[in-house]
Amino acid sequence: ASRPGTNVIVAGRNPGKASPVPGTTAMRVDAADQADLSRALDRADTVLMCAEIDNVRVARACVERGIGYVDVTASHPLLAGLQRLDGPAREHGATLALSVGLIPGVTNLLARFCAEHSAADGLLIGALLGSGETHGPAALAWTLDGLGQLKGSWTMRFPEPYGERTVHRFPFSDQYTLPTTLGVGAARTGLCLDSRLLTRLLSVAGRAGVVRLLGRPRVRRLLPA
Repeated sequence: ASRPGTNVIVAGRNPGKASPVPGTTAMRVDAADQADLSRALDRADTVLMCAEIDNVRVARACVERGIGYVDVTASHPLLAGLQRLDGPAREHGATLALSVGLIPGVTNLLARFCAEHSAADGLLIGALLGSGETHGPAALAWTLDGLGQLKGSWTMRFPEPYGERTVHRFPFSDQYTLPTTLGVGAARTGLCLDSRLLTRLLSVAGRAGVVRLLGRPRVRRLLPA
């Protein structure tokens, strides 16, 4: 629920798909339309970006108005582009908050704790995600695009009832940012699912031929969201 005195607006091209909790309102906004975006930013104090649609342009529009900007993206190229707005943000008195989701976000906090309490000069980060959860088409596309980008796997032990699992390397942004922010030698991030069978299928999905097949729009439309 929103804090008393705070007006929370859930905005997007299809606001009807949102289910605002009490105390929030829905608004149709097309971030690709500069005029539409400008109107949406009127009287806004902070924008929380939960999609990957022209993030840098949206963030720049916020910065130029002195509006705070928070982004949950896990895409390293986008984070690199957003970081280049640090100077303009300081100039306009705006705040950019990045890496605030699960991966990166919670993983960054855990990685910092490990780095501060271990003599090891590297980090291995494994994310075990639920295979039965419902995801939107953008999240599904982002995951499929990441398959096959990086090679390698390793085993990690997760809390029961999951136990030891094979983790397949995946391009979460942590492995690019943590060596700089934490001063560690290297970092690797990987992905596995709660289902052992589906986790094994990840290695198959990462093969070049399968990646090309999963990249076809017609095939993606057949996959469950």
